[in-house]
Amino acid sequence: MSGFMVIMFSNPKNLLSRKGYDNTLIDIVIDTIKQGQTSNTRVRKICAVSKATATRYLDQLEGNILSRIGETGRGTYYIIKGLTEGSNKV
Repeated sequence: MSGFMVIMFSNPKNLLSRKGYDNTLIDIVIDTIKQGQTSNTRVRKICAVSKATATRYLDQLEGNILSRIGETGRGTYYIIKGLTEGSNKV
C-alpha cells in the first residue's frame, strides 16, 4: 500500500503541548503566529520576564519552530519556521 497521510491541527496549542512544550513557550508561538513575528522585547513584555529569560525561551524555540532573522541585538526578530522573510501573518 502506498500513499501518505496528512494530519491537520486547527489549534496549534494542542500540537505543541503534545510535543512537550510548556504553556509559556506555547504562548510565545501563538503570539508569533498572530503577530507575524516576535522579538526578545516582545517576549519580555508578554511573559513579564527578564532579557536573559526571554533569550532562553527564544533559544529553545529557534530551529524547531522559529527562525531568527538577523544576527544579534537590535533589529533581530523571529518568524515561524518555513515562512519567508516579509511574509504576511499566518
